[in-house]
Amino acid sequence: MTVQRNRVNQTTIRRSAIAAGLILALTVLAIVVTLIRSEQAQDVRTLASVGAPSSTRRLVSSATAGLLALTAALLAVPAGYLALLAVMSDPQANFGFVLPVGAIAAIAIGLPTLAATGGWLLCG
Repeated sequence: MTVQRNRVNQTTIRRSAIAAGLILALTVLAIVVTLIRSEQAQDVRTLASVGAPSSTRRLVSSATAGLLALTAALLAVPAGYLALLAVMSDPQANFGFVLPVGAIAAIAIGLPTLAATGGWLLCG
């Protein structure tokens, strides 16, 4: 019973940490995209003046957010596992490590998807 309760607590903590990390990453990404959009204001006005539909401007914002998030995920996941390998290099320690495929998928696929969707919906 105690082992089951401990496993449930670890799962809850892990999921909460992943959700908090995703929220933090999306917040930082929103700030970066906002700064990029302010730098691109003249370009967006040019697009609008030549008759580009709002979907084109949304596509630019969506692609910017999605590619920034994908780049961050591609850099963060290997960096995190390099740090994990350094911690687990102790031969006397028994960590019982299992590769968290769900967490990697949430970071590598979910974050860019959420960022691109948010860029499409919130930027006009």
